[in-house]
Amino acid sequence: MRASDRLDLINKFGRELQSRYHYEEIDTFLAHYGVKKPERITTNSKWVYSKEALAVAPTTTLLKRPKSWKSKCHVSRRWRAGRRGTGITTATSVCS
Repeated sequence: MRASDRLDLINKFGRELQSRYHYEEIDTFLAHYGVKKPERITTNSKWVYSKEALAVAPTTTLLKRPKSWKSKCHVSRRWRAGRRGTGITTATSVCS
């Protein structure tokens, strides 16, 4: 996944978490996916709080968005031939 796609995905998910949950619920949601809550956040913004937590999350975790979310982001996977016949899968996020 390209860095710009990752940032777009984190931004969209942060906005979704902000609109749906309170701080404690965001912590519970993130914990369900193995993401630790952010530390040393001094701003009173659930969006910034969520983005900070998701910034360190593995890409595989970011790709596991809940199906109940009506996010305008989707991830496409492309397969291409690698060296010596091994297949390489790349993930690309598309946000609108």
